[in-house]
Amino acid sequence: MADKFYYYEGQKVPLVRSQTKSAARLVTSTEPSARTAASAAFGGSVQAAGLDLGQGLFLFEHPQRRANGPRALQQGRELEVFEGPSDTPMIVTEHFVAEFKANITKQQIDALNAKHGVTIERQLGNLPNTYVLRAKAEGASALELANAYQESGEVVYAHPDFVRVMKPSWLPNDELFTRQWPLRNTGQGGGTAGHDISAVAAWDVTRGSSSITIAVIDEGVDYDHPDLSTPGKLVTGYNAETRVDDPRPQNNDAHGTSCAGIAAAAGNNGLGICGVAPGCRLMGIRIAHGVGTSWVTSDAIIADGISTAAARGADVLSNSWGGGSPSTAITNAIRWARTNGRGGRGCLIVFAAGNDNGPVSYPGNLPEVITVAACNEFGEAKTPTSRDGENWWGSNLGPRWTCARLACTWLPPTSRARAATIQATTRCASTAPAAPHRTSRASARWCSRCAHCCR
Repeated sequence: MADKFYYYEGQKVPLVRSQTKSAARLVTSTEPSARTAASAAFGGSVQAAGLDLGQGLFLFEHPQRRANGPRALQQGRELEVFEGPSDTPMIVTEHFVAEFKANITKQQIDALNAKHGVTIERQLGNLPNTYVLRAKAEGASALELANAYQESGEVVYAHPDFVRVMKPSWLPNDELFTRQWPLRNTGQGGGTAGHDISAVAAWDVTRGSSSITIAVIDEGVDYDHPDLSTPGKLVTGYNAETRVDDPRPQNNDAHGTSCAGIAAAAGNNGLGICGVAPGCRLMGIRIAHGVGTSWVTSDAIIADGISTAAARGADVLSNSWGGGSPSTAITNAIRWARTNGRGGRGCLIVFAAGNDNGPVSYPGNLPEVITVAACNEFGEAKTPTSRDGENWWGSNLGPRWTCARLACTWLPPTSRARAATIQATTRCASTAPAAPHRTSRASARWCSRCAHCCR
């Protein structure tokens, strides 16, 4: 039942409360007893410790449908969980995002915040008049506060800083160029020769240029990886989660490193694989961290990462992620990069379509971005019934998917491990490689002064 809503682009978006997931901010998050007690309060197993999302935030699953209304917790407080598209849990915390109108003074902002018991946490990236705000009162609803700000007439928009628990596409690792059929398909593995992106022919024209920087906006990029840390390859990156200039991933998070390798891993060095545009530079932008098989991030973190990449000079933004309901903060960051990046000429922004065998996931459905679907080694759109035999997934597809030939179910690149240990694998089931394939091809086209870009 959608009895709650938030605003996106001035319109009310219904929110459906999850019946099988609950979240809590625990005061004593390091105590297992606090986590198991919370799980029991939500109707789950007393043995279940919940998914640790960081900063005392936990997500719990319970088999039976739960009753509406908050549960009393002895060592913390419950947070609302809503179900977004692509089965993306969206958690409302004490934070929300607001862009104040240009004519609103600092005194008016302070007065509005004081009236509602709100404080400014920080400005959001490079977005003008945009702030992350926090409700000071215990138990105050950031959702209701955001709606009140939206309806006050003093903001351009306001909505919760949703914590999103997304499912990134899994990427294995491979070191053999001869198995990179998207770059050169000779029929290896039973595919149809010629169904590739013609990378080998393109390399006779350009292999990319150090004047073009590709920002990989993901769960981090390993700046110590031997196939990426070649002289002049990496520019200063950014971690939007901690707001420091170190985009390295945590623990074994490998998704962003793999995407970076697909786009621009060093070529002709006898290591790993060759990126599609090996001459281009890379900028790692970390917007998430892995928890189990999921990603944890928030609207403000994503918006900060996108706007920072554009402000720091990235030419092309590669995004192999998506899901959940739309966010004005994220959309505005994309539009800001599209307009203000590259010294006012605008960044090229690429997204993966998603892997739900359905419509294109947000933000890939925005008109400001290029979105890439997946095909297989036979040149078919990737569906559960396509000839590759992977019947457990299908690419999301839009009304125009002719660029899907640029994406592939393939053998991605570099190892997360900083040693030269690379596991040989056979396939990657996802659209995640699609975005860096398209990103790097567009980068190479810019290098060769091509006057147009396939959309």
